[in-house]
Amino acid sequence: MGITIVGMGSAQGVEPQVLERLKGCAEILLQTQAYPGFRGIQEAVGGRYLDELYESSQNFAAFNDRVVRMALEAAEKGEVALCVAGDGAGDNAAAAQLLSVARREGIAVGVLPGPSLATLALAEAGVVPERGLRVTDDLKKEGLTANSGMDLVIPEVNSPLRAGMAKLALLEAYPHDHRVYLSDPLEGNGVEEIPLVELDRPRAFTPFCTLVVPRLELREKERFAMEDLIEVCRILRSPEGCPWDREQTHDSLRRNLLEEAYEVLGAIQEGDPFHMAEEFGDLLLQIALHAIIGEEHGEYDITDVATGICQKMMRRHPHVFGDVAVSSTGEVLDNWEEIKRRERGQEGQKSYLADVGKGLPPLKMAEEIQKKAARWGFDWEDYRPAAEKVREELLELTEAFDGGRKEEALAEAGDLLFACVNVIRLMGLDGDTALFLTCEKFKSRFLAMESMAAEEGKSLKEMDLDQMDALWERAKKH
Repeated sequence: MGITIVGMGSAQGVEPQVLERLKGCAEILLQTQAYPGFRGIQEAVGGRYLDELYESSQNFAAFNDRVVRMALEAAEKGEVALCVAGDGAGDNAAAAQLLSVARREGIAVGVLPGPSLATLALAEAGVVPERGLRVTDDLKKEGLTANSGMDLVIPEVNSPLRAGMAKLALLEAYPHDHRVYLSDPLEGNGVEEIPLVELDRPRAFTPFCTLVVPRLELREKERFAMEDLIEVCRILRSPEGCPWDREQTHDSLRRNLLEEAYEVLGAIQEGDPFHMAEEFGDLLLQIALHAIIGEEHGEYDITDVATGICQKMMRRHPHVFGDVAVSSTGEVLDNWEEIKRRERGQEGQKSYLADVGKGLPPLKMAEEIQKKAARWGFDWEDYRPAAEKVREELLELTEAFDGGRKEEALAEAGDLLFACVNVIRLMGLDGDTALFLTCEKFKSRFLAMESMAAEEGKSLKEMDLDQMDALWERAKKH
């Protein structure tokens, strides 16, 4: 006893060896009587059409479940064949589900493959997938626009509704006049070439109508994905690319990376989503350039970058991707730190702060050190004693500086700044944001001072401190 899934290819005719194989089956299930190939099998060796089962099912999932159940029950009595259009399990969800279930339950199952509907549709359209091929029946935007640089085949665009859904999703990434091909390889009536925007206009849709969407070249695209950014960076770094981009190294781009990160923070502070998207793009460009430089030197590529962070997130979230139970955010953070120490081989290190702050700006480093120390209970109860510490550190700084002890003054200046960060943190405020806002406020007021001075026919350079201070007070009122 066993199950055979038969891929009928074009379903216009039946190979003799297929008929011979089917003669020994106790049950033959035929996908539909709508096409000659299935009718030929029924006339030659018998079989049960699944059209009525399809019509009485609530949805595709229910139909697939019923087909699988019917085939498994029949397999208890003898050999069963499920004949479907296309290559077999690859073109038919019910056949794919049956293949998976039978293997899982230890039932002998095999496939007699035929040409896939995608292969037949591509041949009719004259499209050769030189840069890869995607075949999907997922009509969501994310499924259809993920990589417009590859040829795309969408099977079973068999109604105005599905055609309209496909069109709306595809128009997110493809031009309105992009030429697409609509055909039914099982009908053999040829292929229709149309602009994408006309896809859902009235026409005779057939059950296995298949849409072929040729790829877009980079310069034809209106919307782009991450792989496009990588390709742009490769072109920029190529001999035919940009001299400036070719000269860049990991080290030379360090400042650019930091600047772009701070510009992202500025955009977030503004709350303008369009500016945020632009600045995140600039930051993403820096990451892509570093990935390409790493790729050129055989160090790593963008896939290594994505793999590393995905693996890290899954390891450090065992309460999501594993079986660890947590009841609070605090437990999540404790687990995170413990896992991170194990990953870096730091179980034997005495310092809880050994890896804090590497590469961080000093203000953020101070905040992170204080946060980690606080998790172990080394912290003030509130900001008030910390504020008193600020006054103490300021006095020590002025005494050291007035006494001509510059090295000591430098150390005391650091203590003062560290104490200020502590107060801000204990108040629940963000030091970076606070300092950024003050810098922006200063810039705005200074620009106002320049404008007011210009209205008086002067420049700030010509004014003394008292005059500039008067302008400053006026600027504060704007």
